[in-house]
Amino acid sequence: MITRRAKQKVDWLKQNKDAELIYLLIPNTNEIYSEHMPSSIVKGSESLMKQVGDALTEGGATVLTVTDELFAHKDDGFDLFHKTDSHWTEYGAYFGYKTLFDYISKDFPAAAPRPMTDFTFERVVKDAGDLYYDLGFDEKKFKVTSTFATEKFDTGVDMPKYMTDDATRINEATMEYMSFSSSDTSKPNVFVMRDSYSVMMFDWIAERCQNVVYKPLWEFGFHTEEIEGMDVDYVIYIICEMNILSILR
Repeated sequence: MITRRAKQKVDWLKQNKDAELIYLLIPNTNEIYSEHMPSSIVKGSESLMKQVGDALTEGGATVLTVTDELFAHKDDGFDLFHKTDSHWTEYGAYFGYKTLFDYISKDFPAAAPRPMTDFTFERVVKDAGDLYYDLGFDEKKFKVTSTFATEKFDTGVDMPKYMTDDATRINEATMEYMSFSSSDTSKPNVFVMRDSYSVMMFDWIAERCQNVVYKPLWEFGFHTEEIEGMDVDYVIYIICEMNILSILR
C-alpha cells in the first residue's frame, strides 16, 4: 500500500507540476540513544523507518534520512534530543535541515544549507518540556539544561519557535497553516506536510525557499486540488519515526 500510494503521488507531481516528492524521515530518540534503553527491550534487525523508507523508495519517492548524521554527532557535547520534551533540539534539527538542502541544492544551488558557523549553539537552562506538561506537571517549576540555537542571519520569519524565551514547549502558532515568501527566484517553491519535528527548523527552511507553504501539523493527506494551483518544485513530508504510519492517511 505504501509503495502504491507513493507512486501515485510521484506520478501525479511529475505529470502535472514537474515536481518531486521528498520524505525527510527522522529516527526516534531511542534509536540514537539505544544504550539508555532497558536491557529487557531487544532491538530488532530492521526498524519501521527502514521498512517504510524502502517502500517509499520503491514507489519512486526521494527518501532522506538523518540517522547516520545524528549518530555521527551524538558525542559533540550538544543535545540532539531534549530530555524532558518529545522533540529533537535545534542542534539535531540542523542536521535534518542540512540533509534536506544538501539534496535540494543539487538543482537549486542558491538553496544550499547555511554552514554551522552561521549559527550559535548553546546549552542553556529553560523550563521543562512537553513530557512534563503532558503528565500534568507545571513545567515552569522544573528547569533543565538543553541545546538551543541563535541564528547569525535574518531568517525573514517573525514567529518564535517556543511559547516564551524560557520555554522548551513549542509555540502553538507554529502548528497551524503557515506560508512565507521572498522574491528570490533562484530558490525553490515547496509545499510541506509535517509533524512537530518540523518546528525546530521551519524558519531555516523558509529562508532557503522562494515560497513555502506549511500544512497544519499531522495533516498528511495528499490532495491534488490543493496543490493544483500552486507553483511547486517539491512536496516534502517531514516526519519522525513515531508518527511514520500517519503517511497512510
